Amino acid sequence: MDQVLDACRRDHARLVKAYRLGRIGPGAIELWPEDAAEPSTGMAAAPFDASPWLDHELFGLLPLGWHAATNEHGAVLLQCEPDASELLIEAGNLIERMAAGKEAAPADWGRLSQDRRSAWLATRLTVEPDAARQIAQHVMWRLAKLRPESGHAGPRA
Repeated sequence: MDQVLDACRRDHARLVKAYRLGRIGPGAIELWPEDAAEPSTGMAAAPFDASPWLDHELFGLLPLGWHAATNEHGAVLLQCEPDASELLIEAGNLIERMAAGKEAAPADWGRLSQDRRSAWLATRLTVEPDAARQIAQHVMWRLAKLRPESGHAGPRA
């Protein structure tokens, strides 16, 4: 339990006052500190740590299968990395759409291995660049409310 609280405190302390949109792709969005220069290779290379606390704080803003991570430079990574339960939910959504006649069954679905089905479902959870920009805007607004100067106490023991 202490490790979880320590990770929550770490992630909260990494948040900065304001963010701007960084790199964007179908499976990842980077948000960089607003006052930072263009990220150097050092900032881009700094490892990101998964942030269950930030996932919780961003609940409802991130699509199914998307999770947040932070790094020591204050950057935030939003990435499509669905876990098994999220893939199961997406499979259920697909079955409902197929049963309702809203979507055709994927070619060779019955012959695909479980790994191939999971990979196919994961690609369905990625987003187009315009949708990614919209998600980023909502997340940056929420992050501004979570910044340390805002009075938000962050995770409590």
